[in-house]
Amino acid sequence: MKQTIPTPLFLLFLLLISASLVSSCGNNGDSIGPSDDDDPMIVTYGDCEYPLKDALAAGSYTIETGELEALGDPAYGIFGFEFTATKDGRITEVGVMIPDQQTVVLGGIVAGSNPPYEKLADFSITPSPGTWTYVPIDPPLEVVDGQDFLIWQSLRTTQDDSAIFYNIQDFGYPLTVGNIVLQRYAYNIDTDPDKIPEPKDPQIFPLMNGFVDFCFQPAQ
Repeated sequence: MKQTIPTPLFLLFLLLISASLVSSCGNNGDSIGPSDDDDPMIVTYGDCEYPLKDALAAGSYTIETGELEALGDPAYGIFGFEFTATKDGRITEVGVMIPDQQTVVLGGIVAGSNPPYEKLADFSITPSPGTWTYVPIDPPLEVVDGQDFLIWQSLRTTQDDSAIFYNIQDFGYPLTVGNIVLQRYAYNIDTDPDKIPEPKDPQIFPLMNGFVDFCFQPAQ
C-alpha cells in the first residue's frame, strides 16, 4: 500500500489547529496573561489632600475679613498662592471660601511662579458664604513633583458693592501640608478677572489673602 508523506503545508495546518485548541481550553475560556493590576502603566491615586483647609484645621491662625472697594469701574481683587508638590499626582477639584454671598467667583491655575505663565485651568464657582465650596476639574490636572504652580480666585468689587474676603495675618511661609508646599501668597487688583496675581516675598508680606484651595491626590 502506498504511503502518503504529509506536505509542509499540511503540517502547518495541523499546527494551527493545535494552537487554536490550546487557546480555547485552559481557564474555562478566560484569557491568560497579566491583569490590569500588574500593568506598570496604570497609576492609582490616594485620597484628597486639601492643603489650605487642612493647614487651617491643624494650626491656630488669626482669621479676619478684609474689604475691597473699586474707586471707579468694576475691578477684581485677585488672591492666591504659589505651591509645589513633593510627589507626582493630580488636582481633581478646586474650591473657595468667602464671607459673604457673591454670585460667581472666578479663578485659575497656571504653571510656573514667574512669567511667562502657562494657563492650565479656569474655573467658576457659586459659593455658599462661610463654607468651602469645591467643583471638579475635568479632566484632572496632572502634577509633577517639584513643579511650581499659582492658583487664585478673583472677587468682583464696585464702588457700591465691596468684595469681602478672608485674611490671615499670621500665616508663615513656606508651609508643608501633606504632599503640598505653600510657598508664598500672591495678590493683584485689576479690571481683568484673568489677571495673574503677583507672588509676594513672604519675608516682606507675611500674609495669606483670600481662601482658595484644591484637592491633590498623590500617585501611589
